[in-house]
Amino acid sequence: MIWKKALRENWWKAAVIFALLELNLFASILLYPDFQKQFGAIMQLALAKTPVVQKMLEMMGLGGFRGYFIAQHFFKGLSLLGTVAVVLLGSGFIGKEVESRTAEILLSRPVSRERILGSYFVVNALLLAGLVFLSTASAPWLSAVLIEETLEVGPLLLSALHSTLFLVSLFAATLFVSSLSSEQAKTALFLGGFFLLMALGYFIQTVNGYSIYKWNDLFLHQAILSTGRLPWEKDLFLLLGIGLLLGGSLWAFRRRDF
Repeated sequence: MIWKKALRENWWKAAVIFALLELNLFASILLYPDFQKQFGAIMQLALAKTPVVQKMLEMMGLGGFRGYFIAQHFFKGLSLLGTVAVVLLGSGFIGKEVESRTAEILLSRPVSRERILGSYFVVNALLLAGLVFLSTASAPWLSAVLIEETLEVGPLLLSALHSTLFLVSLFAATLFVSSLSSEQAKTALFLGGFFLLMALGYFIQTVNGYSIYKWNDLFLHQAILSTGRLPWEKDLFLLLGIGLLLGGSLWAFRRRDF
């Protein structure tokens, strides 16, 4: 079965990223009291004078533990480590089959290309969702045990849903690029470079609004946790983007003759 093959190849990659997410949570929560004590000194650093970083630090320092947690988990953890997961899971869709010379074997099975791509997408989207929801669900317990801080589970899960849509949309984009390529390493390098530029652009005031990471913005999650409501317009746009990218991936996959 195609979905079993996709799961067998990628479950361990998701497990490694999940372990890193939990490690990031554990360390970040433990360091929160020290961050509070050193907040004044941190704000005097040269880097803290740049507008975007200043706003982020102010939210972390003045927004209490919740503001600090948003930056550490939803941005540093899910946006950045989540992007690594996206590249690891999606860059080998076709390239790995071509390089290992198994593409013809895969396509010789009585399974349509639509089902191959759909199975690969669903399995990896579920792996990404598992990363997001499991790591987020562990945060209230870790916070209470380690530093006796509380987080509301309901709003956290709404933020987790938005982050899942964000990462799945990046995965759909990765799948599209992979459908056009025959070399896994070059696909990963291209996507890694692109996502890195987007991450760096997020911290530059003049191009901040053009970064894809604005779609998983700290202040967006702050609004979700404060109001208990999803940003439906953004989420619907992400769903539309996922659909279009999947359509593009299928179009590219159908045209491949390997």
